[in-house]
Amino acid sequence: MKICEKCKTAKEEEITIAGEKLKVNRLCDCEFNKIKKEQAEEARRYFNRQLLEMQEDGLTDKSYKNCRFENADSGNVNILKNCQKYVSKFDEMRKDNIGIIFYGDVGTGKSFMASCIVNALIDKQITASVTNFQMIMRNIKDPDLIAKLNKYELLVIEDFGVENGNGYVLEQVYSVIDNRLRSGKPLIITTNLDIKSTIDFKEMAYKRIYDRILEMCPIHLPILGVSRRTGIANKKVEIAKKLLRSE
Repeated sequence: MKICEKCKTAKEEEITIAGEKLKVNRLCDCEFNKIKKEQAEEARRYFNRQLLEMQEDGLTDKSYKNCRFENADSGNVNILKNCQKYVSKFDEMRKDNIGIIFYGDVGTGKSFMASCIVNALIDKQITASVTNFQMIMRNIKDPDLIAKLNKYELLVIEDFGVENGNGYVLEQVYSVIDNRLRSGKPLIITTNLDIKSTIDFKEMAYKRIYDRILEMCPIHLPILGVSRRTGIANKKVEIAKKLLRSE
């Protein structure tokens, strides 16, 4: 039998066909490991290409790429844990069409936490997208808009609030939300409205929209605290002061 000089394992093996013994070539251990390594590297490259394509497709604002659980503020530990559990249990959440409403004041981190979930799912090669109400309305005349939105296993709609919508706007919003419900896929909403105000809408045009949102999004997570944007601005003020004093 031929032996590999490098790994000292056989490069041939003996097989029997119709009672006759034959020698055939085989991969020695080092050749086998080399091919296995090359296949693993190609699989890694393919995986990374898929992730990049999902990010480019699903993250409508490229700043969302930086929204990661490890970058989250320490002030919302329980919210962070719930969001991480949502990702780890996403198969079950998807099966039962369970979404989330993040609500709270402007700038407190609702979009950040929702985008953390999207990035974590994309890392697992699950299609997810973050968009907003204004972007949807700009593209509402696209006949394929609803199909495009519903191709994602998870859809996040930011800054949701139709309290000032006219009849046409309300009808279009209802269509998007109703079709998402019918798709059986989860939805995450971020809004400045509190949950009580969404429940207490009396006008039918608003009520039927929020009834469907509340049906799809039984998890209600309040994001409290000081505006993240205000905090960032204050830090920049302090840095600027130090720089100016150093001159």
